[in-house]
Amino acid sequence: MKPKENPSPFKKELTYAEKQLRKTQELMETMKRKLENGDIEGTYNSALFFADASEKFTLTARQLPAYTGNPQAQKMCNQIIADNIPVNIGFTPEGWFGVIIPTLLPKKQKGSVDYIRDYLYLAMKEFFRGRNPVRYTECVLIYRHIYRYDRPERRYRDHDNIEINAVTDIIALYVLDRL
Repeated sequence: MKPKENPSPFKKELTYAEKQLRKTQELMETMKRKLENGDIEGTYNSALFFADASEKFTLTARQLPAYTGNPQAQKMCNQIIADNIPVNIGFTPEGWFGVIIPTLLPKKQKGSVDYIRDYLYLAMKEFFRGRNPVRYTECVLIYRHIYRYDRPERRYRDHDNIEINAVTDIIALYVLDRL
């Protein structure tokens, strides 16, 4: 009898990605059915589940190139992230530092702070590459959440402290003076 071979780490991750992709596709079909049936609330809820599953799939997909062993994998994946997630970083005419990030995950129970860390670290690193360090000794961090004008108030996103803490930590790393 031939001994059972253990799958490679790449194969394990690929199998996991395939399962996530199937789940994501099933959730999309559910969402489409609810829309076709005129179930707007059900469509909305299905869209949230779909967004959650898509994010999990994306995080797994980002890891797959590294499992191939290619030394350029991380660099290339970082470029893909930078090309696809718009982060606006800069200074106002008054000298205030600002970061505008895209939407966060829609449901705090299902979100992953890795989503934020992946793209915001990369964007901050790229913004400060070749620039003189900025060190504020005193500051106020202001978080402004912008919603569509027609979004019902009851559906405003209650952002998790862990997400705000992640953004704060990343910004502090780059612009706050370490006393």
